[in-house]
Amino acid sequence: IERLQAEPNLEFARQPSSTFAQPGGEVTITYRLRNIGNVPLTDMVLEDELCGEIGTLDALIPGKKRTFTKTVTVHENVESRPSVRYIFPGADEPLTKKLDPVTIYKADELLEARIDADRTAVSPGEVVKLQLKLTNRGNVTYDKLEIKDQALGSLGAVPVELRPGEDYWYVKRVNLKSSTTFLFTVSGTSASGSPVTAVSNMLTVTVTPAVDTMKLSLSAEADQPSPPGPGPVNFTVYIHNSGEMDIRNVVLSERSRGEIKTLAVVPPGDMPVPVTYQLDQDGSLVFMGAVSDAAGGQLTVLSAPVEIKFTADEALQPGPVIAPEATAILGLTTAYHMDEGDGMFQRMVAWVLWLLGALVLLLVATTFMRYFRRRKQKRLLIKKMRKNRRGKGDADTGRLHVASGKLKEDTGVYRKADLVPRKEGT
Repeated sequence: IERLQAEPNLEFARQPSSTFAQPGGEVTITYRLRNIGNVPLTDMVLEDELCGEIGTLDALIPGKKRTFTKTVTVHENVESRPSVRYIFPGADEPLTKKLDPVTIYKADELLEARIDADRTAVSPGEVVKLQLKLTNRGNVTYDKLEIKDQALGSLGAVPVELRPGEDYWYVKRVNLKSSTTFLFTVSGTSASGSPVTAVSNMLTVTVTPAVDTMKLSLSAEADQPSPPGPGPVNFTVYIHNSGEMDIRNVVLSERSRGEIKTLAVVPPGDMPVPVTYQLDQDGSLVFMGAVSDAAGGQLTVLSAPVEIKFTADEALQPGPVIAPEATAILGLTTAYHMDEGDGMFQRMVAWVLWLLGALVLLLVATTFMRYFRRRKQKRLLIKKMRKNRRGKGDADTGRLHVASGKLKEDTGVYRKADLVPRKEGT
């Protein structure tokens, strides 16, 4: 009987359902054990540092296999480090087998899409080259991506996987007959199993007819061709597109006052544009419309002149201004009148002059009153003194009286010539 040498051997494998997961998402890890040796393996313990003990086996005989699964919730990047311990007949101590760590990432899905064109303004029937650039700025690989456009519809699938950090270019040539706005949408599935969608920027390619085929004209009218006076005047400018295509980027202006606005699109038909100007005199206004085509040709159209003539309301017309006569005050002659155009300053000057004249008159009147008051007082004083002197003369001589009424006020003495004998009986 030949005795076989014990050759223990264990096949150990691990397979996560995904190496990426959305925050809070779940990943299922499958562990496989298979005894490929020639002796039974006993007291088996399967563990993973990520989730602890996975399971145990009393024995696994040669040729048999066993599978374990474990589901983990991912909130951040984690690592799976599984190991299995076992013994076999005749072993002095347990054996341990480990697997290399595998990282399960929290998915950071970021797919960017951008479109550009070789030209954004063309003539009808010209071809435009569109380019779509896809960039994977996340940490998840994308596959089975589909491209669509709002104007062109489905454009097919991306034939490759788009790994983190990689770019993919998609080129499409389009024959345009009218202005078109493109908006690409890219959708697919990420390695985490989650759906992903990226929307590009919006791109408009303008199809402008040649200027020699444009049918553009202007007309304008004023709401009040004869306004009552200076002030705001409202106009309506009509842009007439008699063609079948939109005319884009029409620059509207007034010949002497400059640009008013740029009209992005003028569709077929009539487009009214309101305009207001502050006018203070009669005149005429001419409105202009200018446009260029894709080849650089230019077209400028003019409206007929719009005449504005102010008509003043007779009821509001000021009457004639009559200048006041000159007034002489103490030899100073002043005269003024208020013209129609005089302002507040002239009015203030007039009031100041009037006030000065009043003050001068008041001063003259006061001076005359004081003069007459003092004269009256003096006459009363002289009369009183005469009376007193007359009484004294009668007492001394009995025959003297005042004849002339003249008196020296400084001495209070009558002159001799002023004294005459009193006649008897007088």
